[in-house]
Amino acid sequence: MDNGAIVRRKYFQVLLHVLIWLTWFVAPLLFLPSDFQRSTLMVVRMWIPMVMFAVLFYVNYFVLIDKLLFYKRFWAYFGVNLLIIVVFMFFSELTKDLFRDNMLPPVKGMEGRPKPPQFVFYITHSFSFLFVISISIAIRTTGRWLKTENERKVLENENLRSELSNLRMQLNPHFFFNTLNNIYSLIQISPVKAQDAVHGLGKLMRYHLYDTDAERVPIGGEIDFLKSYISLMALRLGANVTLTTKFDIANPQQPIAPLLLIPIVENAFKHGVHPTDSCTISFTLSESNGLLRFCAENSNHPQSDQKSGIGIENLRKRLDLIYPQRHQFSTQVNSSMFYVDVEIDL
Repeated sequence: MDNGAIVRRKYFQVLLHVLIWLTWFVAPLLFLPSDFQRSTLMVVRMWIPMVMFAVLFYVNYFVLIDKLLFYKRFWAYFGVNLLIIVVFMFFSELTKDLFRDNMLPPVKGMEGRPKPPQFVFYITHSFSFLFVISISIAIRTTGRWLKTENERKVLENENLRSELSNLRMQLNPHFFFNTLNNIYSLIQISPVKAQDAVHGLGKLMRYHLYDTDAERVPIGGEIDFLKSYISLMALRLGANVTLTTKFDIANPQQPIAPLLLIPIVENAFKHGVHPTDSCTISFTLSESNGLLRFCAENSNHPQSDQKSGIGIENLRKRLDLIYPQRHQFSTQVNSSMFYVDVEIDL
């Protein structure tokens, strides 16, 4: 939560408190008799316990709950509140007789009836004070819980960004390591192709350095990046490798996490190419109404039967972090082919 939002929230809380107490103190004015003197005495008599309630509420709200209750000093918290309640009840008892003779006359038919026992007065006031304390505890506890939840979410987001940054840092050297290996191989086979590969790598690096800092990028840019990488890898493929691609996106501006699909492409070229045997590599990507599906197939020769490295596992972790409950990721391998299927609700 930014500083502006925090300030607005504090102003709203102050305004809410003012409105509630203002409404409570103004309410008795609506039921006053026409006699000014008696009306004034009635207001003062009714406002005295209201002021006590307000003082008790805010002493708990700002001091006792934070200093005692949240630190589990329950006996101290109970004792201080009990002392405050006893003082307020003693003061109420002193003011009760002072205003009795100046209030409204007794209701007809009630004259001469015995007054309730004194302990009824104490019990009634005790429950009123306890109710005010309970409201203060409920509001303060809820506010603290909301603050803790906001702090927890901020921390989770920071941890998430940190973990995603670490995964991106793992991806960068892994990606360029594989690309440089391919260029190194091309130098011996075809220097001209190696030069084209270096040029293609420069384009990939510019996209990687300048266009992927945001949390989301247009999917059209990602598709161009994948196509450039595939073209770069295709320079060293022999005639025994059949490469097919199909990209169909309805909205090139659809946002997607950057460099998300490149590990699948890397994996296909790294583990799907054989020097002499027939090989197949196929990529199919479609996007419609924010739903993306990317399928990759590559030959699985015996010498390729090894762990795929950090690329696929890196992708699995990034999907879990960026698109939780919004993706499906599956891999399948048999004696001749390796399949990857990804669906993401962007």
